[in-house]
Amino acid sequence: MLISVKFYNLKGKIYSLVQKAEKYIFRQENVDMPGECVVFPERTQFACNDTKIYAIENNEKNLKITILPEKKELFYELSDADESIIGETAGNDSLIIRSCRDVSDYEQEVKMYYIDINADKMIMFKDSSLEMSYRMPYISVFEGKEYILAENSKIEPYELDEARQGNVETFDNDILILPFDKFKESVVKDEKLKWDILLTAKEGFFVTVLKVTKSYVWFLETIADETKTNIIKYDFIKGAAVINFSIDNRIDDGIFNEENLLYLYKWNGCKEIIDIYDNQGASFASIDYSEFIEKNKDLELEEIVSVSDERYVTFVASDYSEDEPYQCRVEYDIIDKKFTVSNDMGIESEV
Repeated sequence: MLISVKFYNLKGKIYSLVQKAEKYIFRQENVDMPGECVVFPERTQFACNDTKIYAIENNEKNLKITILPEKKELFYELSDADESIIGETAGNDSLIIRSCRDVSDYEQEVKMYYIDINADKMIMFKDSSLEMSYRMPYISVFEGKEYILAENSKIEPYELDEARQGNVETFDNDILILPFDKFKESVVKDEKLKWDILLTAKEGFFVTVLKVTKSYVWFLETIADETKTNIIKYDFIKGAAVINFSIDNRIDDGIFNEENLLYLYKWNGCKEIIDIYDNQGASFASIDYSEFIEKNKDLELEEIVSVSDERYVTFVASDYSEDEPYQCRVEYDIIDKKFTVSNDMGIESEV
């Protein structure tokens, strides 16, 4: 059974990653004849950049990395047999991996690994910001130089007020940045990472990365009670924020066309309402999907992937009507207020 399909544009060639029951299938797409397939087990995790996809297989202590599309294989050993991979970030010729293992019923141990693909070497390193952050770091290239960005965040926005009321210590919340060559040098020498602070949250706010592009970093600065979000576009070349506007709501995600922000949205799962805003912060649409979910109990909307013709909102959804869930497309017509379900998976693309 087909569960999901993703398409990747790597150096001008189109590849597909098809998820089926108990396996993934990777191949090059060709109009005349399909390319040779590479098959991976269902627990494989994937990380990608503009030129490569890394397939990561974890079997007890054994870690296998397959670099696609060239199909080069690398093999490493984790420090413990019961570690699970819980996060991965791909650089030009590198991987950063986060693992976790249960130390007791109430305690977990998180470890960070850096893999130098060219040197075929894996190094375990320590950094409290990367170990404790809710999100994996970002690796991007600005003006030909590679950087690593990280969220120094140990709690989510809704936890801020609760933490302060309980007289808990103040939690720092910064966006950290470091040239990747300095990151690599420190890891190899087993030295402490010396982060620079790119942005610090205002008092009572929580800052997160919305999107990292080749020229900009987009941030969301959310007040603790989630009634206001500042949207900040940071121009890395100018070293300054070039766009800064506010929305009187929490914002969960954005829709982009390459480097351009198109829409922002808040997903209120409790009320089953999605509020969509344009790239100036003006209200664009409010979608009440409660009746649709009531009639389609086996469907679960997962994310918005596009808004077209200022009318049609396209979702990726999971269908749980079969033994194995699979992904489908759901389209909402803002004018007619109508949902349409389709099994066309071509919308889930990464370019």
